[in-house]
Amino acid sequence: MNPSNLYPRLILVAVIGLVYSNTFLSSFHFDDITSILEKPWVRGLDKISQLFNRHALFQRPLVLFSFNINYIISEFEEPSYHLFNIMLHALASLLVFRFAGRALNLLNDFSPQKTFSSLPFFGAMVFALHPLSTQSVTYISSRSSIMATIFYLSALILFFDGFKKWKQTGHKGWGYFISSSVCFFLGGLSKEIIVTLPAMLFIFHFYFIYRKSLKEWFVTYSKWIFLLFIPLLTFIGYKQFIAGGLLNASNAYLKPSTWLLTQTSVIPFEYFRKMLFPFNMNIDIDFPVLKNWLQPGNWLGLLLLGLIIFFWVQISNRVSRVDEVGRRCAGFGMAWILLTLFPTSSFIPLLDVAVEHRTYLPMVGFVFLSAGCINYLRIECLENLSAFSFPVTKLMNCCVVLILIFFSLGVITRNSDWKDEVTLWSDAKMKSPKLVRPYNNVG
Repeated sequence: MNPSNLYPRLILVAVIGLVYSNTFLSSFHFDDITSILEKPWVRGLDKISQLFNRHALFQRPLVLFSFNINYIISEFEEPSYHLFNIMLHALASLLVFRFAGRALNLLNDFSPQKTFSSLPFFGAMVFALHPLSTQSVTYISSRSSIMATIFYLSALILFFDGFKKWKQTGHKGWGYFISSSVCFFLGGLSKEIIVTLPAMLFIFHFYFIYRKSLKEWFVTYSKWIFLLFIPLLTFIGYKQFIAGGLLNASNAYLKPSTWLLTQTSVIPFEYFRKMLFPFNMNIDIDFPVLKNWLQPGNWLGLLLLGLIIFFWVQISNRVSRVDEVGRRCAGFGMAWILLTLFPTSSFIPLLDVAVEHRTYLPMVGFVFLSAGCINYLRIECLENLSAFSFPVTKLMNCCVVLILIFFSLGVITRNSDWKDEVTLWSDAKMKSPKLVRPYNNVG
């Protein structure tokens, strides 16, 4: 491997190991008790055959299989479970690095503008060190989000590697396409959020391969886009009416309309806010349930979300007229966030209104959005400040390093809250004083 490609990967893995090194002795928490300690299927190799029968197929058997491997290694000693999560997070971050590199290489093929060469590495570091991802990494049961993200990214990379081979040589890369399909299937055995992958293939094609307007793209591929709804609706129908509820939501207490209204505020005020300003991480978020669509105060989140969608559409409509890396990355990032939040933040009620580990896969979109904004600002500054010999690139590099240091400190600090049940739920009690669950779990 070229040293220029090897060194960033080594740095990425080393930094992840460093910032998450204070989690190895953290205890099991919350759903870990029922998902690992009390799960009869997590007891060694002789139980593995039970994970892939018809009844267990939609209970994330691949994740349970990984817990079995941990059990074989150390039974119920926590360090091996945390080591697996950290290794999986490092693998996901490396895939983000590779995926971002692939995307920018596609833009270089037809964009007149030079890209910020370190954007893939910057994006991977943001993904690896963002404090909002700590729940997915440190909370052992959230391994499902990491595994699904790994298969999601792998499927995308393999599919478009096959697409590239087809365009360059005229031979369809069936090996790539079959491998991508296998990753899609394995992702489904990890967590149902993988269901948005087929739609993401089309979105990636528009932003990084197609060169005309959004309207022309939609007209050209409309029949294929509508075909996506057939497997999606089949999956949703089976899960909801036969398998006991989509995303294990059968015991949820909210109506779909109430859930949808509430999520229009959760997305901008909880998820987007913590992506931009990663403070006050909380395992038990006290977010108000919004029930009345006619109450004007409940429209604020809907208006803000509508504004986000409006800007996304404007950016998407301009990419055909201005082949500009920043706009394409930002537009793709916004589309990624909105699409990957759809399974958990639309109309399907779940047990908790807002949960931080639901943002792990959407965080990939935030990486592209951040990279696009950084590249756009860099180009604007270079054009406007070049006459003053202003060191734009050096200044932006310094800002990026400071942000990553801040993120790293945030991860280390947040991980200390996961030391044991007392520290975790005492923190939740302080941040959500009106909720009963933190008091019960501390007691």
